[in-house]
Amino acid sequence: MRLTLCSQPIHQVPILQNHPQQIIDLQQQITDPQAKQFLPPECNYTNFAQRIQTLTNARHEARNRPAPSETDEELLQESAEMMQDAQQSGEEVSSLRTQ
Repeated sequence: MRLTLCSQPIHQVPILQNHPQQIIDLQQQITDPQAKQFLPPECNYTNFAQRIQTLTNARHEARNRPAPSETDEELLQESAEMMQDAQQSGEEVSSLRTQ
């Protein structure tokens, strides 16, 4: 056992000399949180894998869907007819309100 001169009461010196493992554990408790603050955050890749799988499935379903049978010209014609019908309906509503 090593003797040291210190200004602390004598009953504290043997406590420190008899329990070096406790001192080491206390030092680790202090340094571990300090070291962890510099570590990158943990990432859970399962969420990414699920999202990627969902998007892959949606893309696969979209590719397997049959193409629409209507052409651009048919869609434009249908849109023009709908606009004309809406305009006529608006005129009918305004004429009914004035009556």
